[in-house]
Amino acid sequence: MGYWGWRQVILGLFIGILIVGCTQTQRSLPNSSPTELPAVTLIVRTRVQSPPATSIALPIVSTIQPIATLTADYQIATETDLYFTSTPIPVLIPQPVCYETNNGGILCLGRVDNDHPYPLAQVVVLVEVYRADGMLLESREVAIEQRLIPAGESAPYRIYIPADDTYLPADAFGTVTVSLLHAERAEQIEEHFAVLIIDNQQVETNDERSIVGADLYNPGPEDVHLARIVVTLYGDEEQVIGYRIIETGMIPAGEVYSARIEITPMIDSALLHHTLYIEAEK
Repeated sequence: MGYWGWRQVILGLFIGILIVGCTQTQRSLPNSSPTELPAVTLIVRTRVQSPPATSIALPIVSTIQPIATLTADYQIATETDLYFTSTPIPVLIPQPVCYETNNGGILCLGRVDNDHPYPLAQVVVLVEVYRADGMLLESREVAIEQRLIPAGESAPYRIYIPADDTYLPADAFGTVTVSLLHAERAEQIEEHFAVLIIDNQQVETNDERSIVGADLYNPGPEDVHLARIVVTLYGDEEQVIGYRIIETGMIPAGEVYSARIEITPMIDSALLHHTLYIEAEK
C-alpha cells in the first residue's frame, strides 16, 4: 500500500471514531409523565417577582402515594354559569407545607378555608416555590378539586414537582408562597346537588395507612348520579398531611353506598385527624 493509501485509511478511522464519539453522548428526552404525577390539572405560569429567600428544611417522605384519584375527567367549570357571581371573594389560605420525596422531588400540600356564611366555588390559587437564593423554582395555578367549599369548611390542594436524573428540586428549595387568584359565591346549589346522610363512619390504621370507612345513604326522592368523596388528613398543627378524592357511580334513592378510602399520611402525627366531605350531584 502506498503513502496516499495509508493516509486514506487513517483518515477514515479518525472520522469513524469522531462519529461514534458524538453519537454516544446524545440522550433522548423522556416523552411520558412520571408515574407519581397527580391527577390534578396544573398550569405552569412564570412570575418575575421573588420574595427574600428563607431556608426551610423539608421533611422527607419515603414514598409518594396517589392522593387525588378521579374515575372520570373533571373540569371545575361544568354547569357553573347558573349560580356564580362575577366578583372574586377573598378567602383564608394558610401556609402550605412542602415535603421532600424519596427521589428528591417536592410535594406541597395545603388547604383553603371558607370563613364566609355561604359556599364558595371556582376557587383557584397560585402556588409559588422559590429556591434558597430567592429565585423562582416553580409557579402553578391550582384549581381546587372540590366543586364547592361549604361555609365554615376547608378544601385541600397539592402540587408536585418531580425530580429527574440530573435535577433534584428539593436540593434547591427555599420557601413556598400561596395567593388567591379566583373565588366565587355559589348560589342555587340545591338545584344541582343532593343531600347524602353519612353513617357508620370509622377510622383505622394499618401498615402506616389511614383507612376511612363510611356508609352514604341517599334519602331521595331523586337518584344521585355522581358522588365525590373527599377525605383529608390533618397533623398536629392542623396542616394537611394527605388527602384523597374518589368518585362513586349512581346511588339510587333509598340505597346505601359503603365507602372505604385508604390514605398514606406524608408524616407521622400524634394528633392525626380527618374530615370527610361529600358532593352528590343530581
